[in-house]
Amino acid sequence: MVLDTTVKDHLFIHGEEKIEITSQTGDVWQVCILLPFRDTGKQEEMVQCLRSAKYKISQTFDVPYELLELCEVIKKIPVDNGIEATVTIVKQKREHGKPTVILRSVVTSSGCVFDDMIAELNISYLDESNRLVTIESIQNEIAKAGVAYEMCDCHLIEETIKKVNKNKSQIKGLRIANGIHPEEGVDARLEYAFHDEYSTGMDICDYVQGRKVREGDILCQKIPPRNGKTPGKDVRGGIIPPVKGLDFEMEVGGGTKLSEDSNAVISLIDGIVEMKRVTRLAHTVTGERTILEKVTVSVRPVIKVNADEINTLVTEDNVVIMGGLKKNSSIVSKGEVFVDGDIKEGANIVAGSLVMINGEIITGNISTDESVITSNGIKRSSIMAGENVEIQGIAENSQITGRNIKINRSEGSKVTALNKVTINSAGSDGEGNQTSIQIGYRDYYLRTQKKITKDLERLKRDLGKIIRVFGKDVIWDLTASNIQKTLIKYLRKISTKTKEEPDKKQLANLKALLEAVIPLKTIIVEKTAEIEVLKKKARESHSEESALIIHEGGTDPVEITIDGETMEYKES
Repeated sequence: MVLDTTVKDHLFIHGEEKIEITSQTGDVWQVCILLPFRDTGKQEEMVQCLRSAKYKISQTFDVPYELLELCEVIKKIPVDNGIEATVTIVKQKREHGKPTVILRSVVTSSGCVFDDMIAELNISYLDESNRLVTIESIQNEIAKAGVAYEMCDCHLIEETIKKVNKNKSQIKGLRIANGIHPEEGVDARLEYAFHDEYSTGMDICDYVQGRKVREGDILCQKIPPRNGKTPGKDVRGGIIPPVKGLDFEMEVGGGTKLSEDSNAVISLIDGIVEMKRVTRLAHTVTGERTILEKVTVSVRPVIKVNADEINTLVTEDNVVIMGGLKKNSSIVSKGEVFVDGDIKEGANIVAGSLVMINGEIITGNISTDESVITSNGIKRSSIMAGENVEIQGIAENSQITGRNIKINRSEGSKVTALNKVTINSAGSDGEGNQTSIQIGYRDYYLRTQKKITKDLERLKRDLGKIIRVFGKDVIWDLTASNIQKTLIKYLRKISTKTKEEPDKKQLANLKALLEAVIPLKTIIVEKTAEIEVLKKKARESHSEESALIIHEGGTDPVEITIDGETMEYKES
């Protein structure tokens, strides 16, 4: 305990016989003090007498002097040699304890975490032994925490000690040292010469046109990462190396090549550019951060066909259809399909990539491994997408399945999503069929499995029709390199039987049938394998989050099922 020297002097002058502790109740003492003067205006002398009383309590009862304070003056009685005052002195309940130093990490805006970059001090004016805290005790705790003293704000520490001792207070979380951040690098980035992805509200025709490229075009350019140069220092004095910028792999697919420095992708053919990204999620204290690991850029050839000329089209290339698809026509493509017109009754599209319809879908069927976007509405139709669906018009009495689905308005449609459904408004159709929304992995995978099974049956029927024309042995022996040879052999065979030569149109149709065989067989194998994967996924548990957003309700009820729990929604 540190005691003011004036207290000691006062005790020597007046002696202990002038102070008598008359009672104690817990942390409250009643004390009788003889003030050797009658003038109560002598404030300094009164304060000195009170200090002497506090010192006597401290020594007698082993109570920290600094915690004792005057509570009240009970009475003052004049006597021959002064004034006899009776007072109560109490022990204040104040925070005390050992000074502590806490080290904290910092997180940058880019998600980098640096340890031991902040030192904070918790300090009370009394330590764990009820002694006044000193600069020496603080320095000792800083050293124990491993903080380099030269990294500390020494003036702040000294001023804080004076403040807490004067006010008999405490301070927590006082930042006494800050580390020096290392220079962070800049991650590699990609600059595009084409529309890399579709955004809501974009004109579909403009988007398709913006992805068309010609041989020799530079498709994209990687700006390499830049590494940081200046190291940092933590509050322990440890050196933190500068941070490197993250890089990603550039990979070329079909129809493209890398430049000599491997930072640019160049088109080798005319066609439509496609890009696939491989990313990973990094979990930081600020949340999840998506990190790009690989980019694959390819160019597929484009088949441009007038809609009136199509009955059945099977190809591995991207397809651009000029005009609306007529009734009962069929398109099977491993690439993208763009229809600049409506989809008429009974028309079917099976695709391996993006499907975009610049028109309305009327009693049609669309199935793709990726996304479907339509600029208008759909009626009595079916859409199944392995990724996302966006319908900018009204979805009336239709079945729509996708990972994430956006619809302007649903009227009596059945909507099934894996993760999220966003609808501006929903209600029933003219026949009273209400909108049904299902979100969750089980409904999504079962619905997807059912739709792909139906598509597979249709593909097998198409292949069966070709087999009936050319024969089973011919079709199963067919390869990309012997199509022409097979066609000539078949023509010889039928000319021997019929003694007639096919005209140009018949010849083109026969060739188109043979060219359809290999993509059909490939897609059938892929769809068969996909069904087995879907069966397995439907049995597994999943952690995907489900979300439903309806911007405007209606008077009609909407049936909603989320993760197996069904409810009926109706705006009041």
